[in-house]
Amino acid sequence: MTTNARKTALDWLLNRPILTNLLILGMAFIVLGLYARYEATADPAISFVGLTITGPFLHATAILCREVGFALLVAVTLNFSIEAFNRRRHAREKELLLTTLDEAHGAQQQRLIDSLDSRHKTHLENVNSKIFQVLYQRNVPEVIFREVENQLLRCQFVREKSQYSYLIERIDPAYVSMNVSHRYTVENISSGTAEYELQIGFDVIKVLASKYTIKRIRAGGKEIHDIKPEVSSKSETHEWWQVRLNVPIKSGELVHCEIEYARVSPANGKEVICTLMPSKELILEVTDPKHEFSFRAMALYPRPEIDHAPGNNPFLHRWSIDGSLFPGQGFLFDWMPKQSMNESSDADVVVKKLLTTAENSPTLEATGEEPMRDIVKN
Repeated sequence: MTTNARKTALDWLLNRPILTNLLILGMAFIVLGLYARYEATADPAISFVGLTITGPFLHATAILCREVGFALLVAVTLNFSIEAFNRRRHAREKELLLTTLDEAHGAQQQRLIDSLDSRHKTHLENVNSKIFQVLYQRNVPEVIFREVENQLLRCQFVREKSQYSYLIERIDPAYVSMNVSHRYTVENISSGTAEYELQIGFDVIKVLASKYTIKRIRAGGKEIHDIKPEVSSKSETHEWWQVRLNVPIKSGELVHCEIEYARVSPANGKEVICTLMPSKELILEVTDPKHEFSFRAMALYPRPEIDHAPGNNPFLHRWSIDGSLFPGQGFLFDWMPKQSMNESSDADVVVKKLLTTAENSPTLEATGEEPMRDIVKN
């Protein structure tokens, strides 16, 4: 038998401890059997495998068989008791050592991942802070970039086609009633479900509070009618009405929203209509059923508004902004009774004054008029 063969046979036996111990036990029984044969026979001779052992050599062989047999029994006993215990203890220690090494390796791996994430995050922040400079070769001030990031890049919702519809009618020489309808579709562009808050608020003249009504608010499957708003005092003559409606919207989901309300405005007044979230389009429609007013709408936008008048309906006026709107952009909308224009001694001067640009017009605060603004926060 070659050296490699003997090594293979030895490894095979070592990997099977129970079988090896049984073989040792068998050898112990064999040699102890020879010793018993010597003690049991009266003839001082033993034949084994064709050999006959007699005399003093037989006695020495018998003693050797006895000692070897007992030694093998002791070895088997130790293997099945102490050695087995040692093997189990070694297995437990080995398992504990492997567990400790795995935990240490896992902790080290997590530290490396955290370190890489931190460096990656820092790198991304550095890239973000310079993204406009890199793409457009413009050194955009930090304060402007942060505002763009907060209002546009981090926003969760955008509006699809947003349309305001006004029905204006005179109720007395000083005031008009305005029935307003606002319809649009909102989309969740974030990666998960987010809570969308539809909010509307406007200024109310206390003595005319009975003519203010929030008729209906709808967002997706939620709809409420004849709403009682939250009222907060603003001054001795005015108060602020506000209503909120929350609805969860899944990522990528489109939800249709509608707001309808009635309120009072001055007969010669102004309206600021602006979006507080990114919008893809803005449309303004004004219906004057008695043809009593002259209107103007000016886009608060880099490009001019599109005037769709005159149309088939002479009582309907319509403007739109062709392009996506950022928060704060929209329309400056004002109206003036035609009767007051006719009573003027110089109507052309009045019209010219009415149709001045925003740059030459005084602010609402400068004219002393109370601003009447439709503020819809979404």
